[in-house]
Amino acid sequence: MPIHTRTLFSTTLALALAASTFACTPRPGGPVAENQDEECRLEWRPTPVVQAAEPAQIVAPFSLTASDGTGLEIIAVDAKAVVEDPLAFTELRLVFRNPEDRQIEGRFELNLPPGAAISRFAMLIDGRWQEAEVVELQAARRAYEDFLHRRQDPALLEKNAGNTFSARVFPIPARGTKELIVSFSEELPAMGEPYRLLLRGLPELQNLDVDVVVPRHDGPHHLRMRKQKFTPQSDLELQVDKRPTEIGLRFDRLAVARVAPVVDLPQEPIKGVTLLFDTSASRAIDFKGQVARLGSIVDELKAQNGDFDLRVLCFDQDVEQVFSGPASSFSADAQQAILRRAALGASDLGGALKWVAEHPNGHGRVLVVSDGIVTAGESESDDIHTVAKSLGAAGVQRIDAIVDGGVQDEIILKQMTTAGLAKAGIVVNASKPANVVASRILRATLAGVKVNVPGATWVWPQSLESVQPGDTFLVYADVPADKAIRIELG
Repeated sequence: MPIHTRTLFSTTLALALAASTFACTPRPGGPVAENQDEECRLEWRPTPVVQAAEPAQIVAPFSLTASDGTGLEIIAVDAKAVVEDPLAFTELRLVFRNPEDRQIEGRFELNLPPGAAISRFAMLIDGRWQEAEVVELQAARRAYEDFLHRRQDPALLEKNAGNTFSARVFPIPARGTKELIVSFSEELPAMGEPYRLLLRGLPELQNLDVDVVVPRHDGPHHLRMRKQKFTPQSDLELQVDKRPTEIGLRFDRLAVARVAPVVDLPQEPIKGVTLLFDTSASRAIDFKGQVARLGSIVDELKAQNGDFDLRVLCFDQDVEQVFSGPASSFSADAQQAILRRAALGASDLGGALKWVAEHPNGHGRVLVVSDGIVTAGESESDDIHTVAKSLGAAGVQRIDAIVDGGVQDEIILKQMTTAGLAKAGIVVNASKPANVVASRILRATLAGVKVNVPGATWVWPQSLESVQPGDTFLVYADVPADKAIRIELG
């Protein structure tokens, strides 16, 4: 199937390309308190109905908690970001206050955006910033304990499941403050997903200071927002009216570009689906909402496809069948059965896939609804890839995934859906409307699309394993600085 290719940018444009195409036109009269203009603006993201949850169930993007569970007050959040499509860099300077009359050790929790990579962690000690270094885990833990015994000020940051990090911070003085800096970079691969500063779920802040820089041909343009005694009810987004579908950045030999393959693929109707619904403890927050979203998606699949045979399995460290029959019979009673099971166990995704392989029922499609956080059984993405591929012998032709939950890991789900079965599957977020989710599940995919950049020393990725109409991808390449860059897909 032919795929359109385009020359994305030449050496003469370099970094100026993104600055000019992603530029904002400032209003006359200079900056204002909440700086907006005709093309770029900071907006509070409206919470979609599908994401509605009780305030107590919303996962804050970061927090600092004492060992006894007491939460420390967040005094100030100073966020600085540079957004140069299709990449973004964010630095958070956070100030916490210890309300206790005693010195304590705190645990810092950080939830990063999907796919973000942490680049800096620092703690203010005696008026200077102490920078963290990347070391082997056990060596880091030994060093932390050694510093504790020597009564020095250590902090230990560890990566947890998904894209979450936790840090042990000591000491936090009685009635005193502790200042931390965390920096991270992220990709912006989807044109429809803007840069987003995660703030929803935080308590009242004494000070919130946001400065987002958008480079342009005549210099950086700042979008600022300052609030005092303010409780964020949603995340903050950078909205750009004229955001291009395809765009690239280049520095010397290194380049990154967002590409949009032009494909026309038919619908792929379903006759029977085995649905694996994750009921592990990591999904406990807004579990009722997740079950309701499942019901809406099943309804949309039935509306767009017609009735089909459905088997619903709940899984954590074991597997339980809660429904089998026509999708039209998947009613509130079936959803109540899932709610009664509750989200309590460990997540053994590999074990659930093996169960399907051992209990074939003629279904050619498998749909997994999960946050992707695997805490039992095979936990490495390569292992999940191998188990998923084995389902081909049981007649499964395609596996799709709907990612839903507060903390998410899409990487392992993508390995599962592109495991080399007869057809590649997709990973779609449950935050999208149910009709969109269903439409994508019912759409065919194109697998193994080769990526070529003539003259490049290396290219990543070398192939696109699952493509649907409207998808966008980031391509990285190392190309001699004197050569123009052309990305070929096919």
